Amino acid sequence: PVRSATPPNVANDTANPAGVEASLDVQYIMATGAGVPTDVYMYEHGFKLLAFADYVLGLKDPPLVWSVSYGEGINGGIGGRQSVEAVRAFDQEMQKLAVLGISVLVSSGDSGVYDRIIFEDFEFHPSYPACVPSVTAVGGTTWDDPKSSS
Repeated sequence: PVRSATPPNVANDTANPAGVEASLDVQYIMATGAGVPTDVYMYEHGFKLLAFADYVLGLKDPPLVWSVSYGEGINGGIGGRQSVEAVRAFDQEMQKLAVLGISVLVSSGDSGVYDRIIFEDFEFHPSYPACVPSVTAVGGTTWDDPKSSS
């Protein structure tokens, strides 16, 4: 990972929309925790969840709170499908962090459990890794009610 003491300026990087969203997350974190030392870790060539866990577990004095601005589908829908073995392996790594007193907050996505799939499908597509029991999912959801004026 690339380590920086200040949030990366990726606001004008239209080729990397994930970086723009991560930058916004960091800005919110730093604004709500004014004065709290903040490190920013950016992965330049894709984000590997198990590699992230190994990295944190290998730190001599790791930060106690991590915010992960990353997500994809777990059982289809938009973002793909994860194997049961990979999900369990990541959950076990997060449990190791929890035992050490380390909290991991993960973006829950913008669309709740429907993962931008139309409601007629009636199938849940939760965001991964936010749906893993040993992390804390943080974020919002959307509800598009055609009967509502708001």
